[in-house]
Amino acid sequence: MSDVTEKGGKVVALYTTGSAGRNSPRPLQGDLMVFVDKQFFAGVGKHRVEIPSGTRFVVTEVWAGWKLWQGGKIAEIAVAVNGHYPQRHELGHTDESAWAPGLGGRPSDPWQNSREVALTREVDLTEYTFCTSTGGGRAAVDTLRRSMQNANLLRPNQLPIIELAWRPMHTDYGTKSKPDLKILGWWRPEQTTLAPPDNDLSDAIPDLTK
Repeated sequence: MSDVTEKGGKVVALYTTGSAGRNSPRPLQGDLMVFVDKQFFAGVGKHRVEIPSGTRFVVTEVWAGWKLWQGGKIAEIAVAVNGHYPQRHELGHTDESAWAPGLGGRPSDPWQNSREVALTREVDLTEYTFCTSTGGGRAAVDTLRRSMQNANLLRPNQLPIIELAWRPMHTDYGTKSKPDLKILGWWRPEQTTLAPPDNDLSDAIPDLTK
């Protein structure tokens, strides 16, 4: 793994997946989905629509990485290599005087610690990618990822079935909302449909040892 160095303000060595040598933005799967103040939205601009809380999805992939923003676009990404997730100081561009202004005119870090979740809506198989870089959003995705890892230790290749939700989060600026990707059950390749049996999955705990 190479050290990260800078020449002329540009990162010239970057953490990548190691398999494809990826250091450019990854394409979104389906429509972009974001969370804003207790609501989930899909699409951008005038085409943005609300996705109601309680909508169910199958999660097909979870991704974590740093995104380098330049000129309003994602220029590069940095992801874990051999289990090491890069720390901010390892990525370069640490001179705050060179950062572009952000909210309130304060310098804005060009590197953004981000998470993405590839989702397939259960009812019609429409694809979305949920993207977040907030602390609450990252925590929700990281909790989902750990659950996926634990479940697949017991039975490989199963995918979580989730519903969109939100929960309150206490901050220095008062109570805010954060996304909650609530796991309802698990889908496995041998199943003929995405939907789990019609029972109260909010109360039942699936037996993953069978």
